[in-house]
Formats: sequence, structure tokens, C-alpha cells
Amino acid sequence: MSTFFSAGEIAAIAGRLRNIEIQNVVFCSFENRFAKSGGLASVITNILPYLKEVNGIPSVILMTPFYPRIMSTGRLKSTGKSFGVPFFDKIVKAELLEYTWHYNKPRNGTLKEYYLKAEGFFGAANKLNDPYIYSESDPAANKHSMDENAVFFCRAVPYALKALGIRENITCTCTSGRQP
Repeated sequence: MSTFFSAGEIAAIAGRLRNIEIQNVVFCSFENRFAKSGGLASVITNILPYLKEVNGIPSVILMTPFYPRIMSTGRLKSTGKSFGVPFFDKIVKAELLEYTWHYNKPRNGTLKEYYLKAEGFFGAANKLNDPYIYSESDPAANKHSMDENAVFFCRAVPYALKALGIRENITCTCTSGRQP
């Protein structure tokens, strides 16, 4: 930090950070329990309960894409929440699906996982059911699809949070198992 701030500014920033209460942690990930690739989904299922229980954070959720060609809606339920996402020159209709995860470590509890469903997005389809592979035979097309889906996801998450009524005291953690 000393590259950008003076010692006094660093002390002031540190003082402000000590008084911040985290109310909502939103973990944004392209992988989830139903669409896995390398190991990020395993990391998520292990770390989120600890974030909530050990750190005493009231609300910890997962926000992730719904991949209609990889996943089924069988274990997911509708939240009844839909919204429009401005994306380039159009409004993309999106909706949220929900999964309630019951865990028993570090203690018994539940977390909500929200799956962002949007027509025309998250259409990965391949033999491995890998959420990062949109085109198995054309790396350039795959990269283009990954880039477009990543930008849409980043654009859609704030609208999804607003639809859920999560509007303040939010800490977002965004991660991807692969570089788009």
C-alpha cells in the first residue's frame, strides 16, 4: 500500500477497516456443485460454511450460472425472482433458481446457492460437462464465448442481488477456475 498511500493515509484506512461489519458475503463462481471442472467447486463447498460459521457472518451465499446444457433443474427451485439485465443494446431476461445446502461442518447450518439463468448465456456443452468449454473444436470461439459469458455474469450479479433484496454491506468474492 505504501506505493500508493502515505503512512497517515494507511493508518486511516486501517482504522476504517477495523470498524467494518460484514453482513453479506456473496461468493461468485463459474463452478458449482452441479457444474464442475478442476476443483473450485470442491473448494467452495468446503470454505463457505467456515466463512459463515467461524467468522459469524449472517449471510453467506453462492451466486453462480445455471448451465442449461450441463445441469438439470431437478434439485433447484424457482425463487420467483426475474429481472432484466442491460447488456449492450438489449435487455436480457434473467431469473434466479435456488438450492438450499445443508451442511454439518464446522457445525450444522444452511447456505443459499443462487443459479443465474439467462436465455442465450451459459450454454457450455461438451463431453466432460465442463462449464468452461463452449466449443470443443474451436479455441477462438470458446474464448469469445467465455469472455461474453463472463462479462454478462459480472453485469448481472448486481441486478440479481437487488432482486434478492441484498442492497448494502456486501462483500463480493469473485473467482474462476480458468482464465477466459
